[in-house]
Amino acid sequence: MMKRMMALVLACVSLVSITGCKKSKVLVENEKDAKEVIECSSDNMYGLEKIVVFEDRAVAVFDQKICESFKYDENNSEEFSLKGYLGKKNPGFRAYVENMVDVYPNEDKSSIEVKNGHYVVTVIFPNKESYKEDPNEDFVIWALRIGDMDIEFDEKSIELEYVARGYDVMWYYKQNFDRSKGKWDHVYEERVGCETSVTL
Repeated sequence: MMKRMMALVLACVSLVSITGCKKSKVLVENEKDAKEVIECSSDNMYGLEKIVVFEDRAVAVFDQKICESFKYDENNSEEFSLKGYLGKKNPGFRAYVENMVDVYPNEDKSSIEVKNGHYVVTVIFPNKESYKEDPNEDFVIWALRIGDMDIEFDEKSIELEYVARGYDVMWYYKQNFDRSKGKWDHVYEERVGCETSVTL
């Protein structure tokens, strides 16, 4: 009797674990083929969770809810929203690439979509040998410009930047992620006024 009871309990647990595990939707296609996958917690001012770097593109993944509740623009937070870029054929996002010729060819292609409660932003740059400053070196994507936000990254950190502009003042917001510690710093804020004082 005890064996039958134990078998029934194990069967129930197995059934619950099988039905409770839903296959999550793939957010970044072909992620396994990426040169680098940079992951971070989403508790930052943009809700950034991941940057996936390929040979010719980078994909940034944001928690949609956090991204939409952006609260660091003293002037007008609606300007930041990524929602306004949805449906645009080419939203104009940009990748910054080392070893690219000085006159950057205006050939970036970008897209944005919503997947499973996340904004997934893709920026493709022209990976052409003729655009290399040094033909013996690879291209290296080191930053993304997405709307009004800048995201810089390297092997040690991720840096988020945003500038809000008012009539006669600007607010600078910056936040850093230490990749070795897996932790975000607090949001650094600086207010710069444009007033000038006249001395007689």
